[in-house]
Amino acid sequence: MPQRSKPDSWGESPTERPLTAVGSLAWNTVLVMAGYVLGDRWDVVEGYVGIFSKTVLVLALIAIAVYLGLRLRSRDSRHRRAR
Repeated sequence: MPQRSKPDSWGESPTERPLTAVGSLAWNTVLVMAGYVLGDRWDVVEGYVGIFSKTVLVLALIAIAVYLGLRLRSRDSRHRRAR
């Protein structure tokens, strides 16, 4: 069985597009249905989306900080061993 190479850049994974499409479909369905159910009170949805968006942003920033911290620590330890 031939070995698959690692994708060179973001967006080249064979599962990325289908998973993005499924996630977008789910998210849009939730928003549309919430707007439909709430009708004229759609601004309630806007409040929850704002809170959710800020939560996701904070979690993403934490994940990036942890990733960068681990990368730098790993690179630093490899650099020290090479001396």
